[in-house]
Amino acid sequence: MKNMFVNRRCAGFTVVEMMVSMTIGLLVTALVAVVFAGSTATYRLSDTNAELIETGRNAMDAMERDVRMAGFRGCNTNNLGASAPFVNTIVTPTTHNDNYAVGIQVHNSTGGAGVFVPALTSVPAGIIGGSDALVVRVPTGPVLPVTATMAGGTAAITLAAATLAVGDRAVIASCSNAAAFIVTGIAGTDLQHAAGADNATDNLGTAFDIDAVVIPFVTRTYFLAPSSTGVAGENSLWVRENTGAATELAENVEQMQILVGEDSDADMVTNRFRNVTAATNFNNVLAIQIHLQTRGTRNSETTSNLNYRFAGAAVAATDRFARRSFTSTILLRNRTL
Repeated sequence: MKNMFVNRRCAGFTVVEMMVSMTIGLLVTALVAVVFAGSTATYRLSDTNAELIETGRNAMDAMERDVRMAGFRGCNTNNLGASAPFVNTIVTPTTHNDNYAVGIQVHNSTGGAGVFVPALTSVPAGIIGGSDALVVRVPTGPVLPVTATMAGGTAAITLAAATLAVGDRAVIASCSNAAAFIVTGIAGTDLQHAAGADNATDNLGTAFDIDAVVIPFVTRTYFLAPSSTGVAGENSLWVRENTGAATELAENVEQMQILVGEDSDADMVTNRFRNVTAATNFNNVLAIQIHLQTRGTRNSETTSNLNYRFAGAAVAATDRFARRSFTSTILLRNRTL
């Protein structure tokens, strides 16, 4: 007689069992995919935020260093003793490269590219509208002590070592006097500052003594312009030295706004921060406040349009870019010491 019972050890899966198994497998696969996608998105956002933070900090650090040193003249800082006016012997003393008497300038963007109040005396190529610009005149290189008393205001300046070059701009300053000039010649360790194409006069106003120092200086302009990547809508923070070619300092900087801190009651303390166009007297500005905003490169970095705050104002986002905002308040120590 044939065995009426099926050997279960030899039987396969039923259709129902296979469908249940496949369903469970699909559910597990979908769950893993969802977890993986979420982890990937979280990692990308975290990585983007780290890059934006690094960008913002590097940009701020560079500007902070220059702002703190703007207009440095050794112990003649701000001519606190009011003993003598600042003398600028350069042929064009108030032009962009040469105006060391004005150590720092804030320019508020009022619309289109290159439209600022007060106006920029030299507009960098590619500058965009909507973000402010900052001009600082700062010392560069070592401070050089004068080693011999000048024979007169027109005499050469003797240093321990002449590390400057012909054409360099410099300030010579003691605690009571200061003058800007362009180096026209070097003889040994003597700096010459002859009148001619560079200097309107060779007279520095006084015969500086061995308590004086020589400080080379440059003018730097910080501004926003399109990124070197060429991607539409991506901007970077650029810096230009004098009127030369600009250098890209930090990518993915979307906005820069600068407020000035004004001393309104002559007590050498900042009373209010406001737009430079609202400042009653820039000579009373003792600090500036820089607001930077960095932005990611993908319009899918956040799960929704995340509103944000910039320079104290709420902004309704219309995209899904990740953003980070930075604020730094910097004392203009060469105006307060």
